Amino acid sequence: QGNEYMELHGRQLVDIACDLYMAYLLLNQARHSQEKLVTASRYITEIVPRVKYNYELIISGDRTSLDCFETLAGPLPSES
Repeated sequence: QGNEYMELHGRQLVDIACDLYMAYLLLNQARHSQEKLVTASRYITEIVPRVKYNYELIISGDRTSLDCFETLAGPLPSES
């Protein structure tokens, strides 16, 4: 899709990476503690919809924000 598309969805990609890494850390701790297992399970249950949403947004290929930027955001102010 190109650099513009990656920049458009960079935030969603970082959010997915953070959610997955946090889940990994919690599961790693859960090997030693039943309480951490409960925490990890709850966290994963909460992040799954967000990760799915961000993933679907990234793979959608929707370039509307890029292709119709001026229509959506208005023209850029000219430098005087």
